[in-house]
Amino acid sequence: YAVKHSFWFDIYKNIDKIQLVECPVLVIHGTDDKVVDISHGKQLWELCKEKYEPLWLKGGSHCNLEMFPEYLPHLRKFISAIEMLPVPKFPRHSSVAEHDHKKEKQQMDSTKSSTSSWIGSRHST
Repeated sequence: YAVKHSFWFDIYKNIDKIQLVECPVLVIHGTDDKVVDISHGKQLWELCKEKYEPLWLKGGSHCNLEMFPEYLPHLRKFISAIEMLPVPKFPRHSSVAEHDHKKEKQQMDSTKSSTSSWIGSRHST
């Protein structure tokens, strides 16, 4: 069962996007998952640019992985490894988030101004 692409009804098109991910990726998957076959998890891991040691949980299904004793220690180990990585430096440029923040601030300033005018006009009567 090789996953080569996503189906149109797949809302999580991970196979199509995983090669765009630049940071380390941890894949945890159960061997008895009836919803998403383990081959999908294995192929995701294979396609990762920055692979972290995967965790294939023998007997794990789709919704019970955190119940396995090896789950939490492996997750903690991954988080510790990530915390040790240097923070990447990105080129400084205006981002969408900054643009949205500026727009929100302008709207808030405008709202404050009109609210102040409204409050002032109510008190002057």
